[in-house]
Amino acid sequence: MQHDTREREDALPTRADNPFDEMIHRFEGQYGRNQSAMIEAFGHAGWKRCGQGKNGRVAASPCGQYVVRISQEDEGFDRHVELCQTHADNKHFPKVHAHKTLPDGSLVTIMEKLEPLPKHLTTQRAQLTRQIAFGDTPNMSPSLREAAEIIRSQSDLQKDVHGGDILYRKSDRSLVITDPFR
Repeated sequence: MQHDTREREDALPTRADNPFDEMIHRFEGQYGRNQSAMIEAFGHAGWKRCGQGKNGRVAASPCGQYVVRISQEDEGFDRHVELCQTHADNKHFPKVHAHKTLPDGSLVTIMEKLEPLPKHLTTQRAQLTRQIAFGDTPNMSPSLREAAEIIRSQSDLQKDVHGGDILYRKSDRSLVITDPFR
């Protein structure tokens, strides 16, 4: 009988399986479970502010490989994170490492750090934006077209893709769609 209990316990996921989930959980206990508490917690942990949007703040990790986005409730971004996780095999979506909705509705999302799009790729960005808006752009890679069509298929959400929503991953030289919904 003891053997059965051990098997069930081993099958249960633990927070330690994802160090970012564990960190958010620890910050909730130390600082509180709302947007301003999370901004304070990540700041005290050495994450440096590197951006501000209409809904929240972005900070880079001390190692420079990750960013945290701490924002007020945002259905469009919440859906985007769901798409990133569902389509993690598509290189044109950012890699999301943790995503949590706090009791006040605010979101804490940790993802890979991306770079601004190099100037020589502005034509590709324009094609991608057109594909998301209209679905009629030729000469696009199959994986980029797939990412655009995944976003287009979310017909219940208003699209809002502009220059700052398409970033660049240096490791594989890919355009990455970061926040396509209003």
